[in-house]
Amino acid sequence: MHPAALLLALAAALPAQEPAEERPLPLRVNRSIARGVQHLIESQGEDGRWTGDEGRYPGGLTAFVAYALVKSGVRRNDPDLAEALRALATIETRSTYGASARLLLYESLRDPAAWREPAQRYLDHLLVTQRGGLWAYPEGEIDLSNVQFAVLGLHAAVELGLDVPERALADCAKALWRYQDGASGGFQYRFNVPQTGGITAAALGSVALLERLERLAETRREVGGVLRKYRRERASADAWLVENWDPARNAWGTNAWTPAWSFPYLWAVERYCELSGRELLGEHDWYAEGAEHLVALQEENGSWGKHEDTCFALLFLRRTTFSGGEELAEIYEDIDAEATEPKPKPPTLHAEVPWLTDWLVAGPFIGKPGATGLHDPPFAPARVKLKDGGKVGRKKWQRVALKDHDWTNVEEELARFADHSVWALGTRLTLPEEEEPVDALLWLWLEDGWRAYFDGEEVSSGTSVQAPIDGRIRVKLRLTPGAHDLVVIAEDAIGAAPFGARLSGAYGERLDAPVEAGLGRRKKR
Repeated sequence: MHPAALLLALAAALPAQEPAEERPLPLRVNRSIARGVQHLIESQGEDGRWTGDEGRYPGGLTAFVAYALVKSGVRRNDPDLAEALRALATIETRSTYGASARLLLYESLRDPAAWREPAQRYLDHLLVTQRGGLWAYPEGEIDLSNVQFAVLGLHAAVELGLDVPERALADCAKALWRYQDGASGGFQYRFNVPQTGGITAAALGSVALLERLERLAETRREVGGVLRKYRRERASADAWLVENWDPARNAWGTNAWTPAWSFPYLWAVERYCELSGRELLGEHDWYAEGAEHLVALQEENGSWGKHEDTCFALLFLRRTTFSGGEELAEIYEDIDAEATEPKPKPPTLHAEVPWLTDWLVAGPFIGKPGATGLHDPPFAPARVKLKDGGKVGRKKWQRVALKDHDWTNVEEELARFADHSVWALGTRLTLPEEEEPVDALLWLWLEDGWRAYFDGEEVSSGTSVQAPIDGRIRVKLRLTPGAHDLVVIAEDAIGAAPFGARLSGAYGERLDAPVEAGLGRRKKR
């Protein structure tokens, strides 16, 4: 094992034969942290960097990974960390994220005198780029993700002994509330997009940090005065976060959730709860539930996907807002290799499985204000009849040949553009009468929510928004001899309206049975 690996407190480890899920959560968390740290160390470049979007955020990912490693217990004199710091010394940042990550890193090293000069440069960057109390991307768009990092950076600067003008903090305390949805209490990432769990937690955490900054500098009074005016709004945001808490689902608007930004969402919840001294969100033990979710989600190589997501996961698991960061005194040569039993692998879609291309399409159906219509479409999905030229609701079915090699943007294909809407799509799957019943898997390519019906019965649904369009949705179908109608209600919350479908055997292989997909001979015009 690499010499910078994390110590695990495994003296109380359970016997090897005990199932992994029955081991105490702290033991599983410790091992998960160690594996995540090891993955980050092993993925460091020879030049000391971790490469991200260097054009927009030069050095930003390297600074953030180094910060996460320190907070996860890596020694501050570790040679890999030293390599990262040497690399950062040659890179100047030009972004809110980059400047804030540097300040977080320098503060975590617990040597203010050594890092005060470069920290001052990055504090100055944050102060100069503040606009209307808030912060933006290098391209100029303000959003609350940049703001949360800027406030974290300002807090780190104060901890380093630097002076942050009260005006900068007060302006931020006033401006944050413009991004709160008045009806629900949740906070929006940017104007004209729904409120999310992650951004609501981030905004509440930023408010708590601003209060903490006021306490650290006892002469300040303006920030507290501003925030006291928003006590009701703050309580409303907290209530919305509690109501929508789910570690696996980052709430999106009123009735949906998104798998996007799920890791920064959890870190934002950890930060807010630690700052506000909360062990529970409502009746939920937020840490235990979040930790169970993350430990189960960790990949075999120790990561949680992208480097930044691995950092967010580690920061949550280590509870780093006020705890964590203690150096670990010893190194294990072998991290309890048997502690994680192999998980059953999900079906793998084979490349030769064809796409379903012959569909009837109707829409878009525009939802009510604040909704897309996924939950209350203007027709009964279970009663939809598939007929070329027929109607669904008040719209006519149109027969469309979708792509045979990838998903199709339905609104672009039909030149009908409308967000906050749903589309109806239908096709027929026919198994010859002489064949035996077949177990099949339907794979769907969708970005937002869906409801799928097979012979009038709902067989699958989901409310995720802005998810990866990668065929992750699998629906088990039992095909008996005869014709079966398949109808999918596909949500278009924002952006494109992607849709694609493939039908495989139960394990992702090409079907041996002669299933015909489509509506037969096209209607004559």
